[in-house]
Amino acid sequence: MVHEIKPERLDTVSLHRAGGIFYYETLDSTNSTAAQLAAAGAADGTVVVAEEQRRGRGRLGRGWDSAYARGLYFSLLWRADQRNPAGTAPITLAAAVSTAAVLDAKTGLPVKIKWPNDLLLKGKKLGGILAELKEGEKGGYLVIGIGLNINQERADFRPELREKACSLYTARGRLHDRTALLLALVERLREDCRRFFASGFGPFRGKWIEFSDTLGKDVMLTTRGKTICGKALDLDEDGTLLIETESGTICRINSGEIII
Repeated sequence: MVHEIKPERLDTVSLHRAGGIFYYETLDSTNSTAAQLAAAGAADGTVVVAEEQRRGRGRLGRGWDSAYARGLYFSLLWRADQRNPAGTAPITLAAAVSTAAVLDAKTGLPVKIKWPNDLLLKGKKLGGILAELKEGEKGGYLVIGIGLNINQERADFRPELREKACSLYTARGRLHDRTALLLALVERLREDCRRFFASGFGPFRGKWIEFSDTLGKDVMLTTRGKTICGKALDLDEDGTLLIETESGTICRINSGEIII
């Protein structure tokens, strides 16, 4: 594997000044470490970030490649709303909006959201979000894990992923300041988590539609062991995806995965 770019670590002084950010060189998983901190009583907005993960993971138990000091791999801790734990489900969609908005503002690149948790750039996967709702002795809590490809070169991706994945670097041909991006993301996500738990997904819906790479397309998705084909029509106020099948039936989907 030939690399032209030397990895540069995050600026830990800047992270320390921001407050509430736990920095690690190497972790198995930032989500797992955030869960441990939650069990110890860590506060809302606590962030765990690592230069690399040995066992980074995405949805459905899939692995997540975490090249050393090239991407952003971090998790945000938030206490769940005990009055309505089911209402936390659309947090993945809200976090995708927050992340896409920051990347759009800071890079000018056309980042899109693929329902429910992928971030795309020019049709290739740029990042993903894994939100996990857990119960602990100190009450319920939510861990939002985010993995983003920032300064990876093509050689950093496994051969089978090189036509499917991208980074900001491969898209534009220049390096990006990972520390500045992380701090902007953390600030936005903390603010948006407060808004989400105060007002639900509704305030995020318009921006999700604006960034969507899914709506208006014919899709095939799996949900609860079934495969559904149809046109993605809309996303409603609670984050449910509306699919119109060939028979004209409207299916309401709140969990699943788009295959095509």
